[in-house]
Amino acid sequence: MPDRLDELLAVMPADPCPEDLTVRIQARLTYMRWRSRRIRRVLHFMLVGVSVVGMWLILPRVETFLTALPDLSLAAVEEWLNALARSPGEALLNLSGVIITWISELASALEIEIVLALGILTASALYGIITLLSNGASRKEAMA
Repeated sequence: MPDRLDELLAVMPADPCPEDLTVRIQARLTYMRWRSRRIRRVLHFMLVGVSVVGMWLILPRVETFLTALPDLSLAAVEEWLNALARSPGEALLNLSGVIITWISELASALEIEIVLALGILTASALYGIITLLSNGASRKEAMA
């Protein structure tokens, strides 16, 4: 019965490794890291530009958002916190009702620019969160 190691040794090249192989590998790794950083910087720069466009589209319409907000007072917050302490499910159900009412009032006043701006800002925020989380994980992996 042939051994797996014998099979691997049979297909292994007999030629010695080139002398500059390690230098070429290190140069390639350096280039790939540089390219990755450059792509990341370009993406971040584009993200900032897109976020600025989103803010530019939404700033004139901020009044629409603020007028659609329900009245918020300290007494209302205290009442909601008390309801949350008594019955968390019911308090969250009431809060979701308030949010749905706010969204429906806001949806009637939405224009395509606001929807586009909200989409842009949401995508930018999610990309930023993903970048922050993935950078933290990769640094931990690099330390291990």
